[in-house]
Amino acid sequence: MLSLLAVAGIADCAYLAGGRRLQRSELSAEAFRLARVVHRLLPDDGEVTGLLALMLLTDETGWRVPGRTAG
Repeated sequence: MLSLLAVAGIADCAYLAGGRRLQRSELSAEAFRLARVVHRLLPDDGEVTGLLALMLLTDETGWRVPGRTAG
C-alpha cells in the first residue's frame, strides 16, 4: 500500500542522518501521527497494524515495551 511506504519513508528519514539515533524528531512525530490516522481508518489491516507496532517497538522517543529484569 503506497500510503504505508510513505509513512515508513518518513519514519526512516528521521533516523537516516544519525544511523540508529533519532535526528529529526518532527519527522518521527509526523510519521507516528500518520500511522495512527491510517490505523484508525483501516483497523483490520494487518500491514497497517504491523507497521505501527514496529514503529512503536523501535521508537526512541520514550515508549518502551517493559523488558524482563534479571533477578
